[in-house]
Amino acid sequence: MRLASLFHPAVAAWFERSFSAPTGAQAQAWPAILAGRHALISAPTGSGKTLAAFLAAVDGLVRQGLAGAVPAHLRDAHYAGARKLQHGKGYRYPHDFPGGVVEQQYAPDTVAGRDYYRPSEQRAERAAAQRLAMLREVVRGEAGQGRPDTRTDTETEEQRSR
Repeated sequence: MRLASLFHPAVAAWFERSFSAPTGAQAQAWPAILAGRHALISAPTGSGKTLAAFLAAVDGLVRQGLAGAVPAHLRDAHYAGARKLQHGKGYRYPHDFPGGVVEQQYAPDTVAGRDYYRPSEQRAERAAAQRLAMLREVVRGEAGQGRPDTRTDTETEEQRSR
C-alpha cells in the first residue's frame, strides 16, 4: 500500500519513519475513513485500530492547516527582509507574561478558534479540561474567567493580612 496516495506527504512520511508497514486493519479501514464513510474496525488488540482513526483525523488537520497562512507575527523575523514583510511584528513572547500565557492568535485565520481536542470527563482528562479551558480563554482574549492567578506569593500574603 502506498501511503502517499492516501495521505498528505508529511503524514505519510511520518508514518513510514515510525512504522514498518500498515497493519491489515489499517490498510482496510483507511480508504473508507478517508472517503468519509462510516467504518467499524473489528480487529484484535494491538492491530492499530486507534492509529487508523487518528491518522486519518491528523491528515485532515494537516490539510486544513495548510489551507491558511501562518500569522505574520509568528513568522521568522531573523533574516534580512523579514522586517519589510512585517514578520514578527507584534509578536508577544508568552514567557514575558504572568502564567506564561498571552492573548495572541497562533493558528491561521482559516482555522483560528477551532477546538481540535475535547477532553473527556474521565480521570486525568478532567484536570486537563480545566487547564485547557483557561488557556483557550486567555489565548482567545475571552472575558476574564479562568485567567491564571498572576499575583506573586508576597502579594497574596499581603492581601490575606488586610
